[in-house]
Amino acid sequence: MSGKRKRVVLTIKDKLDIIKKLEDGGSSKQLAVIYGIGETTVRDIRKNKEKIITYASSSDSTSLLAKRKSMKPSMYEELDRAMLEWFNQQRAKGNPVSGPICAKRAEFFFYALGMDGDFNPSAAMAWNLVKPVTISRAWKKILPTIEEKEGLDFDEEDISVATVATILQHTKGLENVTTETIERWLEVDSTEPGYEVLTDSEIIRRAQGQTDESSENEEEEIELIPEKHINHAAALQWTENLLDYLEQQGDMILPDRLVIRKLRATIRNKQKMTNSSQ
Repeated sequence: MSGKRKRVVLTIKDKLDIIKKLEDGGSSKQLAVIYGIGETTVRDIRKNKEKIITYASSSDSTSLLAKRKSMKPSMYEELDRAMLEWFNQQRAKGNPVSGPICAKRAEFFFYALGMDGDFNPSAAMAWNLVKPVTISRAWKKILPTIEEKEGLDFDEEDISVATVATILQHTKGLENVTTETIERWLEVDSTEPGYEVLTDSEIIRRAQGQTDESSENEEEEIELIPEKHINHAAALQWTENLLDYLEQQGDMILPDRLVIRKLRATIRNKQKMTNSSQ
């Protein structure tokens, strides 16, 4: 009796490789043996080929595809985008960002985006697993090593544009920086932060996929439409008519009726306050 096959969960990269091999003429049976999966799984990958390719093309990281095993999106995709935008902006400003601050801001965006359900943000525990040596290695990849800095021979109290250029040229990704480049950076208006500053409303619109162009068009349309003033008497009559209409339908539930009646009472109070002040 053959043993039970161990369950294999393929990464997105594995699935892309299988799609490529199928296109090159590979058989489902051969690929099932190579990857230790069932032929049904190979057929499912062939069936979902377009979805897998579309998902992979939308990913910003090839290394992530080699690790990720599911195409299921985040439950809070819009919230994730809003938080990333806000976080990057805070770091660019040099503002300190702690776990509690992030949690509080996440809660704000959750309700501002109109999401349903209970939301209890908490600081992730993943940092507890990060070793100091990992952070040290990461910095060494970004900045020149101490030995390289010592070889540059500069006085920290009197750093010229040329010295800054030399330091940056020893940094990975900035090898082509020149003194002219740095001088242009220094000429930037000091009042400009050097990055795009978004308001909370703009962050929310961007997280929801609304473009800046559409928001500008909306503002133009608002400017073209003259402001219409509605007085208390007209608003009160509107609520009376709405109540009459809904009661005639016969399917109006009590909470809805109470909300409209509360609105009617609020308008009446405002009308009385206006009349008494005149």
